[in-house]
Amino acid sequence: MLSCVPEERKALYLTAAFTGLRKAELGALIWGDIYQLNGEMPYLKTRASTTKNHKENIIWLHRDVIKMLKAIMPENADISSKVFGKLPRMDQFREDLERAGIQYKNSMGRQADFHALRYKFATNLQRAGVKPRIAMELMRHSNIRLTQNVYTDVSQLPTDEAIESLPSILGDDSQIDSQKSGVGGHLVSQAVSDEPSGYDAETVENKEHSRALAEVGASCQKFEMAAGLGLEPRQADSESAVLPLHHPAS
Repeated sequence: MLSCVPEERKALYLTAAFTGLRKAELGALIWGDIYQLNGEMPYLKTRASTTKNHKENIIWLHRDVIKMLKAIMPENADISSKVFGKLPRMDQFREDLERAGIQYKNSMGRQADFHALRYKFATNLQRAGVKPRIAMELMRHSNIRLTQNVYTDVSQLPTDEAIESLPSILGDDSQIDSQKSGVGGHLVSQAVSDEPSGYDAETVENKEHSRALAEVGASCQKFEMAAGLGLEPRQADSESAVLPLHHPAS
């Protein structure tokens, strides 16, 4: 997708995917909001008047965002001028998706719009193993359940890797034989309790907010939304890339 669009929109999409800023918040960014772009730890500071929660926030910038902002920053840029002069209209955004082979809405009713980039940011934080409280802060949410239950697309979480990471119980045969019996051949392993764990059933909220995804086909180049990286070429034709659905939540 990114190789198919002009530099300014490429910078816009990357900034959205790596900061979680909403479209209106991105549209309000001025060059004076970006600090130390040529320093060691560049960041941007949102103004309270431009954010949904009406708070100033410091947002650290990913190296990809830094690279693209440097590429589009004018020489002797006026600090009061907009970083992104023009935000893409909906039809332009859909055209950018089409060039990349990304369906705006698939047969399951899952759709990808601009706000989906904010969902992707939250999901990538989870995939990268970022602690929930930190993810909540980066998303600028007031409630961690919003970050965890609404903005995280669980279908993209590495559940297979989680299972593979579990230690073996069986071990090798010699270990099993030595642990099977104690004195007189009696089993030494403890019985497993049938008592309930004491944990209440998890409450599922926002069930109507499906964490829908738009599948990616082949066009321009085949790209996939990868954890922490945004859009990049697919490695195999059999793989499909996804972009989370826009939800009307914050």
